[in-house]
Amino acid sequence: MGNTSEGAIKALANKAGIPLSVFLEHISMGLKWCYQCKTFHPIVEFGKDSSRYDRLTARCTKSRNQRQKVLYVPVTQELRKPMGPAPGSLAAQKLGLQMKAMLSKRKEEGFPPPRLGIKHSLETRIKMSVIGRERSLKGKDCHSFKDGKCAERRGERLTAEYKRWRYDVYTRDRFTCQLCGDSRGGNLCAHHILDYAEFPALRFYIPNGITVCKDCHKEIHYGRKDGDSVV
Repeated sequence: MGNTSEGAIKALANKAGIPLSVFLEHISMGLKWCYQCKTFHPIVEFGKDSSRYDRLTARCTKSRNQRQKVLYVPVTQELRKPMGPAPGSLAAQKLGLQMKAMLSKRKEEGFPPPRLGIKHSLETRIKMSVIGRERSLKGKDCHSFKDGKCAERRGERLTAEYKRWRYDVYTRDRFTCQLCGDSRGGNLCAHHILDYAEFPALRFYIPNGITVCKDCHKEIHYGRKDGDSVV
């Protein structure tokens, strides 16, 4: 009987020393008995607990906060010292390899990643963003660095003159890829026959442009299309 909601209510009424009829009357009014402060409170003052019969915690929020303050033990400076091997040491590298091996084994056995579904806090995400920007290669150190005029070229591609050139190329080619015949909207590019960076005088020269689809554009520049393996 104690495993049912009715049995749990009877047990609570007996523990509180209140007649069952009075206890049920308080429940019908949207109140709940608090284990700690021994009084009835509105249901909104209780947290969620899916393990209990009514899906609510046994103590009200105020009582739980008071209890946590009593049980709280300040962390001393000694306890705050980093535990484990020093970063960069051989012991730390060995521990990292052991962790990778353990995660690989869990993945092979079908276990989900330990942090699956757990979101980082806003503070952590900000730190990760800052560290990522600090570690990213910039300027001449970057593998895709050409001539340092990337910002200039990007700025020109947003001008009305460039947009007009692109539209004129599309119109001349009837909005169709001149290599494969694709005419899907949003899948076309205006390609410079003579390189955009090396021939600045021909950037907005219409005969220097040709309409191609995104796959053909990648094949022109990289020698491959989407789905092809990268050698």
